[in-house]
Amino acid sequence: MSIENKIRLNALNNDDLKIFSFLCQDAILSKEEIFYDKTKKIFVATLTRYCWEYQELKDKNINYRVITGLQIKNVNNIEYRAAIDPQLLELRPQPTEEAIRLLYDSDQSTNCIIKGDNVYPEFIDSVWISQLQVSGTENINPFAVYDALGSNPGVQGEWFDTKAPDNMFNLDIDGTPQHSLTEYVCVESQNNVRYGAPYTGTIIYEVDTDGSVTTKVSSTSEPSNGSFSCTANKKYVANKPIHMHKSGAQHAMIPGSLKGTNWGFYYSRNEV
Repeated sequence: MSIENKIRLNALNNDDLKIFSFLCQDAILSKEEIFYDKTKKIFVATLTRYCWEYQELKDKNINYRVITGLQIKNVNNIEYRAAIDPQLLELRPQPTEEAIRLLYDSDQSTNCIIKGDNVYPEFIDSVWISQLQVSGTENINPFAVYDALGSNPGVQGEWFDTKAPDNMFNLDIDGTPQHSLTEYVCVESQNNVRYGAPYTGTIIYEVDTDGSVTTKVSSTSEPSNGSFSCTANKKYVANKPIHMHKSGAQHAMIPGSLKGTNWGFYYSRNEV
């Protein structure tokens, strides 16, 4: 194949998107090269794309890149304000916090006891166990003694839940989720999937469909790379930016999202 040939593609279905994913693997772009025309509902990005289609040249010394335009039509909104659950295949809206004020109504309440500011189900005090021969006490761990008084946080009588839906191990950089650099989904089982971890202290996890988590790479002491087997339908996430790649099967490892200000990788396509 001549490297002078140009490619012009249209994606109309999911199978077409796999080809786009393959061709855009290891592409580099910045937020300055992204544009959204709200009137025409068109999303445009200019990226420096590595030409994977020239792999047949079998020359690892060739790192040929081209400036490529990516256009997505019928985009109603580019704001990402949702949480993705890949196990349930759900897209949930951005959660909000709302305080619920609880007021005790003595006229409508039965079978309960009030002690201070707390309301308990009605009960009777009774001795559960008794030791009448004890002469003193001995703390089995005298170094772990806590002396604290609990209190009702916030306004008295108001409690609220601050737990939002899980958002797939988000890593925030300057407040912006960086899914594309920390999270990959395996769509086809592969052996010897390469990973690159440019930051020390990186941990890579495997998340199964039932939510169970297995550590694949322990905390790194220096920038490192390696490989491990990946299983279809499982996620591979890290606490710091990583890159995952399977030579000859670039479609197998898909970034979890394209949201983020940093989009690009740190090393050659051939040897991670």
